[in-house]
Amino acid sequence: MGMEYKIKFAVPANYDPSLFAKKLPSPIDLPSMAEIYSYSLEQDGFYFVDHLVDRPIASMALRIVIDEALSHAAHIEVFEPGEPPRQLFAEDRLDAWFDGSAICVVATGTHGDPLDLGEAEVRALIAKLQHCLAQSQAADQ
Repeated sequence: MGMEYKIKFAVPANYDPSLFAKKLPSPIDLPSMAEIYSYSLEQDGFYFVDHLVDRPIASMALRIVIDEALSHAAHIEVFEPGEPPRQLFAEDRLDAWFDGSAICVVATGTHGDPLDLGEAEVRALIAKLQHCLAQSQAADQ
C-alpha cells in the first residue's frame, strides 16, 4: 500500500481542486508505468498515499498538498490514518503562526518536557513554518 497520510483541514464549501491538481508532478513513473503517489479530496481534507516508487517526487507532491491545505486554513493536522493521536496529554501544545510582525512557535509539554514528535508531526510543523515564512516575506514587501 505504501505510506498513508491524512491532511485534515476545514475544506471550504466552494473549493475547486482543479487549479491545485495542475501544480502536482506527474503521479506516474514513466519507465515502469507504476503509480508514484495518489490522493483524494475528502470532506475533512486530503488523503495521500506515497506508493514508495519515487520518494523525491512523492515528497514534493505531499509538500504541495500540505501547502494547499495551509492556503485554506490557518491550522491543519497531518497524521497516519487509523493511528491514535501521538499527543499523550491534552495540555501538550505544538503550533506555529505569523502574527503580523513575527513568526511565533510554541512547543510545550504538559510537564515542561520537550515534545517527542513523529515524522508526520515534524513534516506538518515544517510546512507550517514554511507557510509562516512566506507570510512574513510577503508582509516585508
